[in-house]
Amino acid sequence: MSARIIPFVPRSAASAVDDGGQLRLQRALLALDEAIAAQRLAIADWRGALAELQRTVGGLGDSMQRYHGSLSMLDGQVAALHQQAVQLESWADSALAQDDLAGAAGEAAAR
Repeated sequence: MSARIIPFVPRSAASAVDDGGQLRLQRALLALDEAIAAQRLAIADWRGALAELQRTVGGLGDSMQRYHGSLSMLDGQVAALHQQAVQLESWADSALAQDDLAGAAGEAAAR
């Protein structure tokens, strides 16, 4: 297998005429105009994406505020339940202690 050599396309006689670089300049300006137009579209898309991001982050902030409020309410409810549990435990301990005293007194009286 041998390499295939692709020859350069020879310049035509018309392109050989020196036009002072005007044709190259026009092509370069057209390419620049196209690049600037593409850049404008890209910037418009970028700004749209930033606006969407701002809306999304704003919505996320609102959600986080609601979540924080819900957690604060839950914290209050858990604290109230904890207090009730402590009171019930104390009452149960007292009831058991009285029952133990009554049982011990009954045993002593029975002897």
